[in-house]
Formats: sequence, structure tokens, C-alpha cells
Amino acid sequence: MTTPGDPSSIRSQVPPLSVEKKAQFEATLAQLAEDTGEGAVYLLQLLRANRVPSSVYMQYKGRLTKSFSAVKWANVKTLYGYANPKQVPILEPVSWYMASDVALKIWERIMEEEASTSSLDMADREAKVVLWVHSVLSPILWLFRGAINNDAEGPLPATTSSTDGFGEFIYNVLESSLVVVVECKTTSPSIDSIAQLMVEMESAWCANEANGLDTPIVTGALCTSRQWYFMTYDGHRHAMSKAFDVVARDGKEQTRSIIEIIGIFWKMCLDGYIMALKAFIGRSKAQMRESGRRQVSYEKWKPALTLARQAEKNARKAKTDATCHTAINSLLESIKQLPAEHDRGLTDFVALGREFYSSKEAEAGAEEAEEEEVEEAGAAEEEVDPEEEEFFRKLKAESPMLTPLEKRRKIGESGDGEPSSKRTK
Repeated sequence: MTTPGDPSSIRSQVPPLSVEKKAQFEATLAQLAEDTGEGAVYLLQLLRANRVPSSVYMQYKGRLTKSFSAVKWANVKTLYGYANPKQVPILEPVSWYMASDVALKIWERIMEEEASTSSLDMADREAKVVLWVHSVLSPILWLFRGAINNDAEGPLPATTSSTDGFGEFIYNVLESSLVVVVECKTTSPSIDSIAQLMVEMESAWCANEANGLDTPIVTGALCTSRQWYFMTYDGHRHAMSKAFDVVARDGKEQTRSIIEIIGIFWKMCLDGYIMALKAFIGRSKAQMRESGRRQVSYEKWKPALTLARQAEKNARKAKTDATCHTAINSLLESIKQLPAEHDRGLTDFVALGREFYSSKEAEAGAEEAEEEEVEEAGAAEEEVDPEEEEFFRKLKAESPMLTPLEKRRKIGESGDGEPSSKRTK
């Protein structure tokens, strides 16, 4: 049972706006300041009241990017009824074991970024935090071979945001279902930063609905130069985790914390992938009911989901690299089952690179052998000084126990075999 203003009452089937209502809507938006969160709040309120369909909401959200980045906690109080972040329900995220080779790859990327920019705790711009976050996420996302990718909005000018700009990743599963939203900030998160993430997560939920996809939750992360927070939104309410320290005085303590974060992201991504598969299956069923025809893609979604669930089962119980890789292998097999329209056609640069270097190595080996033959032939043609050749022949014939200096002295004393240019006059 829903109540007025409850986000669960959102309907993507709301009738299209009439010309008159659309004109009123445009006029109201034009009156709202771009550098405040009023536009974002107004748009969400219309959506919740079923006055605009989800598709229209997403269209206008793109025009109100500055307003969404300027949302403050005062706006959230109106939307969600929380006096402060402490009233947001507590989330206890679960961390799954990640195979050591993947985790070490993440550490290598972190070290590379810190060496080329700065350590995370010294990051003075959102861009540096984004690079650090990307170092953690990229090796995990690669396990999905492009099935999960991000639509990065990038930084806005500092004057348009209450928190001096932002860096945001909105992660799509199979290019449609939004499951992970990441906000990056430089300093410790303010209540306004939390408010912005909450609004973005509800927007992601609406985007799924606009695409006819039913996802149980949308997950999010708020990442700063010192602490990271995780959040979920289920269409009714948000929940937020405690702070996870990514910078600590003790290296071992920091390592444990980041490994826990890696496991949380791994679970978030795999859960999101499975939720997306279920959502696509649900949409396919609805389309088949409407058309009365069976869809080819539906036959692909089912085996992909079966394999993904097997991956989840192993990932959930994994405590060793072997079990984790069993989960990863099931995931890769699941991705192979996806409908052809979801094949992103990524170029396999690794395979092409191996082929390139393999052919170049063969060519270079042949060239080096040819050059050596030329050098040997040239050396054989060089003119040899008979006196010098006789001198070194006699040196070689001497006792190996003598030093080269002693050999020279001995030959010199005998007065025989010393090159004329070396004899004492």
C-alpha cells in the first residue's frame, strides 16, 4: 500500500504531457535557479505525484545537471523526511573474497596512480580521487568483459556545485540497467554530498523504470580521499553504511580495509548483473504477453541467469582463490550466453598485441642472424698482421700460470717473437 509521495508509487505508464501542461512545466523550470537544488527537487516531486512519466523525468534531468549537483541536505529533508544523515537506516554491506591475483592487480594500479599523481590522502582535486577509485573498480569490472560499464559525467565547474565540483560514475549493466552510482569527493563527505548521492540513486531507479526494467535495489558509493561509504535504494528508502577508512597510519590496517572494500564492490557488481538479467527476463516476458510471440532473446537470458546464479553461489562461499576463480569462470560463461545485441564488440588488443610482437620477434631474429653472418664474413676478410699473430701464438703456448705481464717479460727476455713495434731499442 503506497502513500502520497512514496517513491514506490512512480509509474512509467503516466500519460504523456499535454501541450499546455508541458508549457507550464517548462515555465516553472525556467524560473528555478540553475545553481540551486530546487529544480532537482521539483522534478522529483512531479515524478512522485505521477504528474510526469519516468521517460520525461530522465529527459529533463539531463537539462538540470547543475541543479542536481547543487542539491543540499535541506532539499533532501523535504524529499525524504530525514532531519540529518544519522536518521538514514544503517546498511551493513557484505564483502566477498576476491582472488589474490585480481586483488594484487588492483594494488598495482593503485601504486601506479599514486606514483604518477599523488597518494590518496594528499588528493586535492576530485580528478585524483576518481583515478584512485577507477584503480579499484577497473579490474573488477573487467571480470564482466564489458557487461558493466560506466557513463562518466565528469567534473563540473566548482561554481556550480556546493561541494566544489564532483566526479561521478553511473554504471550500466548491459547498457541499460543502472545498478551502481559512484560519487567522488576530495574532502570528508558533507551532508550535502550524501544528499546528492541519494537523489542520484533515486534517479537511477527511475531510469530503470523508464526502460521497463524492474530492479530490486540500486547501489551507490560515496568516495573521498580518506573514507568511503556505501548506500542502497530500494524504491522506498535509502540505507547507508558506516565509514570505511581507505587511509590509515598502519599499512596493514589500510590493506585490510581496502581488501574489504574490494569484496564489497565485487558483490555489488555481481548482484547488479544478476538483477539486470532478471529485469531483462521480466521485460521479455511482458513483451511476449503483449505481442503473443516468443522472443529469441528470452532463450538467451535464461541460461545466462542460470550460470550467473552458479557464479554467485561460489562467490558467496569462496574463501580461496580456487573457489573464487570457479565463480569467475561461471560468470564468463554466463556472459557468453547473452543475446547478440549485447555484444559490445570490444577489440581484443591483448591478442592483437601478442600477434604483433610474435611476428616482429620472428622478423627481428632473422635480421639479427643475417647481420651476424655479415659481421663474421667481414671479420674473416680483415687483413691480419703476421708479426702480431705470431706474438699472440707464442703467448698462448706459454704456461697458463703466468700472468700476461710475465708472459710479455719472458718473451722480451728471450728476444724472440716480440713485435718489432714493442721491442726496446
